[in-house]
Amino acid sequence: MKIYSKKITLLLFASVAIFLGACSGDDDTSGNGCTPTMWYQDLDGDGLGNPNVSQSDCNQPTGYVSNNNDTDDTTFYTPPIYMPLTIGDYWTYDTETTDPQTSTVTQGRDSLYVVSATTIGAFDYMDLDASATSTGFMTTFLAQNTLRTANGKLYAKGNLDFNLSALGGSAHTIAIDDAILVDENATVNTQLYSTSGTITDPVTINGQSVVLTIDYTVKTIQKESFATMDVTGVTFNQVLKANLIISAKIDAQITVQGFPVTVNVAPMQDINVVENYYANDIGLIQSDNNFNINLSATVATQLGIPQNINAPSNQKIDTYLIN
Repeated sequence: MKIYSKKITLLLFASVAIFLGACSGDDDTSGNGCTPTMWYQDLDGDGLGNPNVSQSDCNQPTGYVSNNNDTDDTTFYTPPIYMPLTIGDYWTYDTETTDPQTSTVTQGRDSLYVVSATTIGAFDYMDLDASATSTGFMTTFLAQNTLRTANGKLYAKGNLDFNLSALGGSAHTIAIDDAILVDENATVNTQLYSTSGTITDPVTINGQSVVLTIDYTVKTIQKESFATMDVTGVTFNQVLKANLIISAKIDAQITVQGFPVTVNVAPMQDINVVENYYANDIGLIQSDNNFNINLSATVATQLGIPQNINAPSNQKIDTYLIN
């Protein structure tokens, strides 16, 4: 009898030990090493859960969220569109540009409009055009590219003008392949797109033959969001800011006492910083471009050009039609 009692006692202790081992440490109630969470159905996609429809799971089920704050889960969420692209949409902008060589400020007016649709590869894009007298940086850029929107992002495919006339150089184009210009879901200071390359430009500066070599990087950065923003006395709602930046290092091959010498004209720096503001259901409402080059003092003196070249420009929306 004693031996039999000891066997029962050992079996009881073993059972308790197994039970405690299975449940100790992580408070595991699922049996697979995790603690289930209560998830609530988000039928209308607004990020708020329906308190009346829920399920318990260790992983977030598709279409469910962790809060239960939705009082009406039948009103479907309509995502904002920060650049409408319907044929016939148009925008006009008041522009102000500065000549980098004379510092003369010129005021103008740009028109930008959606003209047609095109398919490139697997995606559908929209073609934009601009008035022949357009001077705004972004108006020109958007008009020479095809655009598409997807998942809260605005993409541009085509070319970006990089004009070196301020240094006596030429106008060049940089290929842009589906550059993300703005992303409603990106956090502040997220890099959205980047491309790099090298341009060689033989020029004549004050009678001297010079070969410029420009190592460049083009990138876009998501910036702040604003509940409202005033532009020329008009208030726009749900505004996103995103920057388009051209950075470059410029070297020059010059002749010194009959020998070719390569010198650094400008260290790597942000030459163009374009701050763009997009309003929900409207599109681009303001663009501020700071074109600025700081040159080596020695090289600037030798070439007879200013050490600093600054040519700010901006454009602000005046009228628009969104279909």
